[in-house]
Amino acid sequence: MIHAATRISGLLLATLLFGLLSACTVSFNGPQENQVISDPGDDAERKAAIRAAARFLKLLDQGRYEETWSLTGRYLHDTTSAKAWARVLRTARGVTGEYKSRDERLKAGFTETLEKGVPKGHYFVLSFNTEFTGGQANERVILNLENGEWRVVGYFAFKHWGAESDA
Repeated sequence: MIHAATRISGLLLATLLFGLLSACTVSFNGPQENQVISDPGDDAERKAAIRAAARFLKLLDQGRYEETWSLTGRYLHDTTSAKAWARVLRTARGVTGEYKSRDERLKAGFTETLEKGVPKGHYFVLSFNTEFTGGQANERVILNLENGEWRVVGYFAFKHWGAESDA
């Protein structure tokens, strides 16, 4: 019974996060299914984007949510405030718990488009499995190249719900 209540409250929170994130990120569900994000890009560009994502994740993992705003891009600055962004990150991490470890085998690629309504850009999407104190989650960081610098335009943490998280 407790596990069912936890799942229901988690689903309600996910629904709430959807509403909050719709103003703060590119998409709650990530890239569209028919979209190809398989362009690996060149090595230097890929490394630069991964370094930018690592700076963002380091601040996030340390609970320094307000400081991540300086690493975000124009899309977020045009659609939300620093205060709302930090509140959404704090809420998301409230669901997952504190960071423990990240799987080094990440999936990543470049694309020019994300979803309808999001301006074309030069996006880099990273996805990897992460262990939090609250269980496993799939994290996704989306960056856009703006004036030669990789900027975060989306962050998602999809908590793994199910039997394995009930243990």
